[in-house]
Amino acid sequence: MSNDSLVKLNVGCGNRKLEGFINIDACSYCEPDLVLDLDNGLGEFEDDSVDQIRAEHVLEHVDDLAFVLKEMFRVSKSGARWDIYVPHYSYGFAHPFHKRGFSRIAFNFFDLDPKKTYCGQLGLDVDEFRFNYTRSSSGIPFLMGKGISFIANLHPGFCERIWCYIVGGFEEIYFRITVRKAA
Repeated sequence: MSNDSLVKLNVGCGNRKLEGFINIDACSYCEPDLVLDLDNGLGEFEDDSVDQIRAEHVLEHVDDLAFVLKEMFRVSKSGARWDIYVPHYSYGFAHPFHKRGFSRIAFNFFDLDPKKTYCGQLGLDVDEFRFNYTRSSSGIPFLMGKGISFIANLHPGFCERIWCYIVGGFEEIYFRITVRKAA
């Protein structure tokens, strides 16, 4: 199978459109490939039809996170990759339109085992996560942010419980997730 035949969604793309992806946003002014509000689902896509989903700073804005994740799961093939970027709870509410912040264990509450889940059985394996301290994009503050991110990711539990409050919170957590569907 060539990469051209992969179905890849960039949900909540805004002005960050990605080549090779179907760029989706609720706002038509950013001229996405498909105008679609995640709060209404991904009805345009069939079950088990998507190979990759990228959601960069969009899940903190949706009304019903469980519904949106179930829709993303529904359209994803088993083995699909999700790249999720969301604000950490220590900084997530700095933006007036954020409805939630996320912790490093946010996706642990979605599992195929009904004893471990709160909002529906989803098989999501978190393959990687990392804190990103991204307050500045240049110069010494940028390098300091890289250092802070590096140290934070050495011991995420300590970072999340104590250290994030010392450095003023983390703007972003990145998750790489693999969808695992029951046979």
